[in-house]
Amino acid sequence: MDLDELRAFLTVVETGSFLSASQALKIPRGTLRRRVDALEVRIGSPLLERSPQGVQATEAGNILAHKGRKIVQDVHAVIASLQDLSSQARGVVHALFPVGFPPHLLPALLEMVATACPGISLDVRFAENPVANIRATTDLVVFVDTTPPPSPWVTRELFRARTSLLASRDYVETRGAPQTLHDLHAHAFYCWQPGGAQPVSLPLRAGGNVTVHAKATLADYHLLRCIAAAGLGLVYAADPNLRGQDDLVPVLPEVVGGEHIIYLALRAEAENTAKNRAVLEACTNLVHSYFS
Repeated sequence: MDLDELRAFLTVVETGSFLSASQALKIPRGTLRRRVDALEVRIGSPLLERSPQGVQATEAGNILAHKGRKIVQDVHAVIASLQDLSSQARGVVHALFPVGFPPHLLPALLEMVATACPGISLDVRFAENPVANIRATTDLVVFVDTTPPPSPWVTRELFRARTSLLASRDYVETRGAPQTLHDLHAHAFYCWQPGGAQPVSLPLRAGGNVTVHAKATLADYHLLRCIAAAGLGLVYAADPNLRGQDDLVPVLPEVVGGEHIIYLALRAEAENTAKNRAVLEACTNLVHSYFS
């Protein structure tokens, strides 16, 4: 089967018109029509028909479209694998991280990638909800707790992060550390809470929750830690058990707190490319260095 003919047909099905398909493929409409016509002759059956909604696939066309997409994906994967065999990992990896990704970890990740894979460049972007902001060019997504992106993405658990109430050492020395849940009401709260709901329910280690009214809710863990370091009150955020992050102390650590799962997702067709394997390995090594 001619791949140019198959791509032409699939693009017409996906866009709904010969004009849109020719623009998407950047080829003349006449060339596009000839490729589709040749494919119909090769198949021996009409593949497209016109309707008030535009150009649509026939029954035979729908079958070919379903199978054809998989053929094109497989061909692309084989080509990428063969390219990997002939050269070291190289290219740009477009990565999307959650807002508040610990800033001291990103330089460490960049250093690992630069040392192990000098042919790779990272394009790093941030979003409060990375999964909802995936673009066609995105190769890799790191996200917290959110429902994973659907196929063709492959999702892996990177690590589990405990969350706790935190405060600066100066704040605890000046205001005193709460000893019971009842004591919490005498303190100001700043909480990690996507969506900004008020009041905030903080999970308890033994189950259930305690409700507090937060002065502010943020999706950015790092900003919350800065608020705690400034002595404004108690914050609910990631534990200070990150290497080099001992400026904060936990408050009621055995009573208040939960756990969040940090995931990494790769496009399935790109999972086996050298550049993405290299970045995945760097992310895994980074996690082992800082969280094990």
